[in-house]
Amino acid sequence: MCRGYGRSIAGRTPSADMADRPPTVTLPALLGIGATFGICVGLGTFLGVLADREWGTAPLLALIGLVVGIVVGATGAYQVIRPYTRRSPAMTNAASRTNTASTPTTQSARPDNQVRSDEQ
Repeated sequence: MCRGYGRSIAGRTPSADMADRPPTVTLPALLGIGATFGICVGLGTFLGVLADREWGTAPLLALIGLVVGIVVGATGAYQVIRPYTRRSPAMTNAASRTNTASTPTTQSARPDNQVRSDEQ
């Protein structure tokens, strides 16, 4: 398996602490994000230009190819980034404890019966 999940090369199962952590960011992973996006945008634009030449619709299909390339590239880049953004259960539990402790308490809107009267 890739990205540090599953069994290691020696056949040992990673500890529970390691299974909860996202994989470490490496240079090949960062290059993969850029390459994924760049190839998708370039390929979409290239195919759009070829289609424009074939059918004489310049620049319509090139622009459509560019937009499709951007959408597919962003989706592909998200798929590469997603393992690095997941939160471990320990972080989620700590965040939920912090959020509930920091919420302000609301006070009752009941009128105070001991308000001073101006009539004395």
